[in-house]
Amino acid sequence: MAPTLLFLEITYKAMSHTERLFVDRDGSPVVYSKLQSLVFKTWDDELISYRPVADNAEPFPALRRLEVYMEYPFGDDVLFRGNSDTLRKVHLELDVQTVIMMKRHNIFAANKFKNLWI
Repeated sequence: MAPTLLFLEITYKAMSHTERLFVDRDGSPVVYSKLQSLVFKTWDDELISYRPVADNAEPFPALRRLEVYMEYPFGDDVLFRGNSDTLRKVHLELDVQTVIMMKRHNIFAANKFKNLWI
């Protein structure tokens, strides 16, 4: 549990250990219950990790802003779980793999993100 963090910006130099953002040392899901803004960047455009992170975990239930200035770094919808009522702004650099993943997880479902600014 990360109960006080409001804003988080991560700039990756290497994509190793990204799962530690979502799972603690005991293997339990980490929940950022107050996190409102999450930004991912990378120093290297070749850093990509297409792997699921945590089944059914909802790590960002209060997320309002998600910005990913690199290829989507995860193989599942982990960044979109549990925040369909709060998410207002999304910036993604879409590629084919990301669109396929988003379609598979119904990210594009009508009215799923009610407050998203388009």
